[in-house]
Amino acid sequence: MLERKALVLDADWHVARCSEYAMVYLRVIGRKYDQFGGRAGRREFWLFMLVHVILLAVTRVLDFVVPLSESEWYESGPIYPIYWLIAIVPVLALVSRRLHDTGRSGWYQALIAAWVPTVAFGGAAADFVRDGTGAVSVILAMFALVFLGAALVGTLMLFIFALLPGEGTENRYGLPAESPDRPAVFWTVLMACYAKFNGRAGRKEFWFFVLGCLTFILIARELDQWLFRDLISRDTGTGPITLVFVLAAILPTLALAARRVHDVGLSAWWLLLLIPPITPVGLVCIITLAIVPSREGEKKHGQPATAPA
Repeated sequence: MLERKALVLDADWHVARCSEYAMVYLRVIGRKYDQFGGRAGRREFWLFMLVHVILLAVTRVLDFVVPLSESEWYESGPIYPIYWLIAIVPVLALVSRRLHDTGRSGWYQALIAAWVPTVAFGGAAADFVRDGTGAVSVILAMFALVFLGAALVGTLMLFIFALLPGEGTENRYGLPAESPDRPAVFWTVLMACYAKFNGRAGRKEFWFFVLGCLTFILIARELDQWLFRDLISRDTGTGPITLVFVLAAILPTLALAARRVHDVGLSAWWLLLLIPPITPVGLVCIITLAIVPSREGEKKHGQPATAPA
């Protein structure tokens, strides 16, 4: 009887622990999806990463066990790449908050950017080897090794930073492990400010929304490749899901661009530069204005902008 009770208590403990892991994961990926400010303690970071790695493994296995489709985007199925696209923003945001907790800038995670040229030079070297161009492949392989060393060092440094305890007192990023909940900027702009052309919008609000749009376009392309490959346009490479999302995002994107232009003290009529045939020039002008800092003080368009709270 005592053994059965002990087993029940042990099972309850494991269920409670798994529930805690799931709640931490859902809290980070839901309420803190694109929250790069604030701080995150070791417990929040590593519990999220544990569930994240498990889900990466599960989605990879699902793609190989139940291959849904093959395309130029993936070899077995779309589940793994779609999950990665969904999770990449909250992962970057969480790493940024963990670095803040140790008193370091979130830009330290740029150290892992060396993996990009590593893969690029490595792939190019392999292509030249197959083509029989040995000398060029050796040079490219040397570049790949240099960037590989930098990528490994950067990854190791970030891993060590993630293991360090947080600063016990308030630092420039806030109180210990402080990361107040708020709706994700992308969803706030898409839902609450869908057609709001008046007012002002800061750089953070603008670029987080653009990042969210790019992420969802990539996800939509994956789904189009999987579900509607025969309906994808040969001219634009756009499928029905991607087209629906782009059409739905046009109005909030224009409204947000208008508020961003207001924030630098200009009129939203500048958006007329996006009309053909001067669209390329206008796009460069709008991107430049989107990078310009907010103008201080109250102007005719309202108070200085803050990201949606």
